[in-house]
Amino acid sequence: METHHTDYLILVNPFHKIPESYFDNLELVEMRGYDNELFRVEKEAAQQFRKLEKAASAKGIPILLSSAYRSVEKQLQIKEEFTAEYGADYAKRYVAEPGCSEHHTGLALDFVAKIRGKWLIENDEIIERASELQPVYDLLPQYGFILRYLKGKEKITGYPAEPWHIRYLGDPEIAAEITAQGITLEEYCERVSKS
Repeated sequence: METHHTDYLILVNPFHKIPESYFDNLELVEMRGYDNELFRVEKEAAQQFRKLEKAASAKGIPILLSSAYRSVEKQLQIKEEFTAEYGADYAKRYVAEPGCSEHHTGLALDFVAKIRGKWLIENDEIIERASELQPVYDLLPQYGFILRYLKGKEKITGYPAEPWHIRYLGDPEIAAEITAQGITLEEYCERVSKS
């Protein structure tokens, strides 16, 4: 009997906090990522990310998980660390408020990529070479993923562009539609709620 009801289209952003009830049905599995680090990922998203890894590798761009599920408590800790290290303004811009991070869903994954023999680990390196990751982005929809934070959409998503942050939507058709139209999950959800 199937009792697993993950809401794959859940919207979590600075304007929509994650509902407490979401965690009741969240099924997380452990997965090794970059540097052999252990991450927790929503079960179906983990299976699809494994397939995406293989497909990206076949295109000559190995990718590995660098961040996945985070508890609200963990998010608070990250916020405090970033504030201490980089200052409040930086932390406010780049670190979600606890309860407002998509990483709470287990469906948001950050990845690092190996380009021309070098792993791009730092965010600024990934931003600089994002155009070289296009073959990976082209693969995302067929595994149910979208690139979540797009350049030029910061006012809509509430976050700067993050070329390493992908989001599992559970449905390759919806992912393909969002990607083809160059829209955000926010815009898609709004359109669906109006139709």
